[in-house]
Amino acid sequence: LTEDLISPDFIIFLDADLEILKERIAKRERSFENQIEDDYLLKLKKDYADYYDSLSQTHNNILWIDTTHIDFIKNPGDYDYILARINELIGGTINE
Repeated sequence: LTEDLISPDFIIFLDADLEILKERIAKRERSFENQIEDDYLLKLKKDYADYYDSLSQTHNNILWIDTTHIDFIKNPGDYDYILARINELIGGTINE
């Protein structure tokens, strides 16, 4: 299914510790997400980390950001930090 897909120019991974992920999932209040088990989330985190590691061997335009201590929704400074990291990746400037 993915053979014909064009590879993205940039890839950004946002990660967080398990407890933070669970808090954020709970805040969304989506009933179907209440059933997500810790083992599943931990496996998903590992799979994404493995995927990032494999991609970083061949691609330069990849960014991993640990958002455990970042709340870019409520904190403008955290948002600016993420934006600055993305701009570094894409070669842009903050004032674009």
